Amino acid sequence: MDDFEQFLKSQPMRCVPPEWRGDILAQAADASGGKPAAVVLPWWQAWLWPSPYAWGALAAAWIIIIGLNMASAQSSPNRANGKAVPSRQEFITMLDERRRLMEKIYSELNPPPVPSPSQAKLPDTPGVSLERRKLEERPFA
Repeated sequence: MDDFEQFLKSQPMRCVPPEWRGDILAQAADASGGKPAAVVLPWWQAWLWPSPYAWGALAAAWIIIIGLNMASAQSSPNRANGKAVPSRQEFITMLDERRRLMEKIYSELNPPPVPSPSQAKLPDTPGVSLERRKLEERPFA
């Protein structure tokens, strides 16, 4: 340390006179435009400031929900939605059964088309094909 620092260190600390307080505060208010000094909050408090109790209640609700979810979870990894996971063979059997049911439903909803009289199979006799050709060539009236 140099001599000046040693000198300052040896000086007793004096308090600011109380009568100066009013002058100092008045000058500070004039410098800030008459507005009170703004309170500087940490970023997380400034973000939560509009309603800290509502944010706290929301956080508590989420903690409770997560805790209840974890407490009610099944310990077995082979369970999904409370049901046992089927084996590979059971799964294939279920898929086959589903395919059969879908085919049955499809056949009931979409019956095979009924052949029209012109598409009906005629006996193989000479001249029948000639008559059919004549019917097909005639325009409908």
